[in-house]
Amino acid sequence: MDNKTLNESIARAMDCDNLELVYYLPYILQDFVEMGSSAEDILKIVVENIKCHDELKILDLGCGKGSVLCKLSEELRCECVGIDGVPEFIQYARNLATEKNLSKCVFVVGDIREEVACLSEYDVIILGSIGSVFGNHVETMEKLKPVLATEGIIVLDDGYIKDNCECDNGFMKRRSDIMGDIDDSGMEIKREYIWNQKDYSLKHEKEYQFIEKRCNELIELHPEKRNMFENYIKKQKEEYNVIENDMICSAMIVSRKATDRNSKA
Repeated sequence: MDNKTLNESIARAMDCDNLELVYYLPYILQDFVEMGSSAEDILKIVVENIKCHDELKILDLGCGKGSVLCKLSEELRCECVGIDGVPEFIQYARNLATEKNLSKCVFVVGDIREEVACLSEYDVIILGSIGSVFGNHVETMEKLKPVLATEGIIVLDDGYIKDNCECDNGFMKRRSDIMGDIDDSGMEIKREYIWNQKDYSLKHEKEYQFIEKRCNELIELHPEKRNMFENYIKKQKEEYNVIENDMICSAMIVSRKATDRNSKA
């Protein structure tokens, strides 16, 4: 059982060493629309991997500002639910859904670790760069299996370090370890998308500039917190360097093993 508070969970997902930083995230990330996953990429994945229809149910855990889910709802006209622990992000997402007249797209403020206990029969579950909020990959799959429809898929959009990489950044796992964990959980990887690093380099550079700019503004407003914001800038720089040099950005499409699906048929 993970007894960490919601703010601790958010801090872990958003790479904050200091819990106080969670309070400032809406300001620091105000220039971000897509936070992690690309809406176009996730749409492509869903269309290619599951039969789309108007009764399709999609769940985005750690949905951020809702850009991915709004895109899916707009294109597929299906039921979409997004959950995030940051109220300001959810308000942005709700406003976006209202602007686009997406009546079947709902956003909820909540702790995703608790909210999933009340959910079931989702055809698509999206985990977009939220890290180990549910625990390791075995624990994550075990917690999400009851939420997943028999023929459903989990989109694990994140990344890993190469098996032959000797770096140890403390937050990324090797591909072989992830595959082993997923197999141990009774699930399987049915497909994997490897994203072009060059396509993401410019995006990452721009994101870092946004973070640096907003943190420097906060230093001007709160000079007594200079060390906290400077440390966050430094950590983000280090992590973007890992992403650029050591990490493979990918989306793994995870489903129940055939034996499990057949037993539920």
